[in-house]
Amino acid sequence: MNPGSDRTNSDDAVEIARSLAREVLARHPVRGLAWGVVRDGTVLATGGVGRADVDAALPAGPAVASRICSITKTMTAVAIMQLVEEGAVAIDDPVNRHLHGFRVDHPDPHAPPVRLRDLLTHTAGIGDIHRVKDLRRPFAGLAVRAGRPVPTLRELYGPWFRTEVHAGTKWNYANHGFAILGQVVEDVRGESFAAVLRERLFDPLGMDRTDTSRSDRTGPDRFVGYKSATRRARRRARPGPDIELTVAPTGGVWSTVDDLLRYATELLDPTVVLAPATVATMTTPHWALDPRLVGRGLGLRLSTHAGHRVFGHDGAIPGWTSTLQCYPDDGLAFVAVANANTPAIGAAVHRLGIDTASALLDLPSVEADLAARTAEGPTSALAEELAGPWQVGPGLLTSVRMLMNGGRRLQVERRRDGSLAIRTRLGTYKGGIPLVPVDADDPLRFDALTAGLRSSMAFARNADGVVDRLLVDDVDGPLELFRA
Repeated sequence: MNPGSDRTNSDDAVEIARSLAREVLARHPVRGLAWGVVRDGTVLATGGVGRADVDAALPAGPAVASRICSITKTMTAVAIMQLVEEGAVAIDDPVNRHLHGFRVDHPDPHAPPVRLRDLLTHTAGIGDIHRVKDLRRPFAGLAVRAGRPVPTLRELYGPWFRTEVHAGTKWNYANHGFAILGQVVEDVRGESFAAVLRERLFDPLGMDRTDTSRSDRTGPDRFVGYKSATRRARRRARPGPDIELTVAPTGGVWSTVDDLLRYATELLDPTVVLAPATVATMTTPHWALDPRLVGRGLGLRLSTHAGHRVFGHDGAIPGWTSTLQCYPDDGLAFVAVANANTPAIGAAVHRLGIDTASALLDLPSVEADLAARTAEGPTSALAEELAGPWQVGPGLLTSVRMLMNGGRRLQVERRRDGSLAIRTRLGTYKGGIPLVPVDADDPLRFDALTAGLRSSMAFARNADGVVDRLLVDDVDGPLELFRA
């Protein structure tokens, strides 16, 4: 595959993606966006809209290097799974078996050990931040300003990384968890994480413009990340802070759309850096809040659209947005990077991938798919039972994302027409989002449409038949709430 050789071998794909990308640029304060689509090993289209660097008048394009943010986590997972293939580690090994410089433990001596599987599925009991005092540190301890020394994880964590809740009991998106996985790669391999990825992932796939940080390898043409602003202020946009991550395995990689298409092709048809059975393992659910929800793979988010399986990862750092979406049963993948970030931009870039794939695969839109699956609404008695306040479970550090996105509580409201809606003070569900019943055989299953993206929800009854949990799975991840 040679993504750089022919950018227009499918006029339809080019026009579809370019038109949708222009809509994103017109509706959101994005300065530049680059995208690409590959199917069955052949690049259908790549392109760019806007500017990668406003001051230098550098056009956004598939050959311009960009931060890819948390798509990096999928690469860290690949490095771990290569060790699994070699028999150097097993995914159910306690992580402390392979760490040399520090330990990862819960203070309860009877707590189960943190396994590699727990880290790969974000269920290790690790918080969004390491310690409360990190809230007072620049970038919450996840980065330093460019040019300053980047501490090692041993310097960052000390001899003991303390988890907040028992492993396997709570899902929480944990950047530090993937930083620890990167340390496992270093300690087992006996070489730097950067060297491992270059030797065992980037070079074998021909990803010549990809590195774990900015370097000569990524080249002179790079996207500049801009501070979020209104569309009217786009021309007065200022670059965001120039930073280097202290946790590079969680989001430090720079790459190009051309290189990411090579990577996506390997995930769809593994022949070089992983065995097909290994990718099948990574894209199988290894943890789920409930059997009715899709669950999480190993380093990969799993979902479906119109009955088609999807796996991949989104990414966001202030000034940057990225998405990688693979449709394994269709041999198709979409990647995009943008040099601005807000929740709305993140949703728009993710939706760009869904809409492009839907057009190429002749699938219904998110809205049409949801409408086609809508079932009869809940009875009056059931609606009354489900309505009310719901709150996150124990754990402050493992609830920071929810707390910052609307507070500890979420409200399910019964509307005058008998339907239900979900509401938070801020964030995704601000203003109230209708809950759409989607399973005629299960009145406790609902979906919601937020910023054009589908969220799946399920209420659960306890052994006494009382509805006592609300399970949410949206683009931000699974969330378990309890009666307030």
